[in-house]
Amino acid sequence: MQARLRQGTVFFNGYANYYPDLEQELLRFPRDVHDDQVDALAWIGLTLDAIIPERLNRNKQMKTMKKNLAIVTCLLASLQSVGIN
Repeated sequence: MQARLRQGTVFFNGYANYYPDLEQELLRFPRDVHDDQVDALAWIGLTLDAIIPERLNRNKQMKTMKKNLAIVTCLLASLQSVGIN
């Protein structure tokens, strides 16, 4: 996931209610006791790596990433709604 963040291919809605807690957790990782959202992002990154073949050209990758962004957003919102910070 770190590589995806560096490449600018991961997008977060800075206005979403989960964002402040997520941002703080990411900034404090690995020195904080709370890492549930970081763990979830790591699993999402591993899953994306498994389902996006390297042979796709850049345009197809971007389309796929945008579709997957909706999935990631839903997962993060779901985690937030059940109290996982």
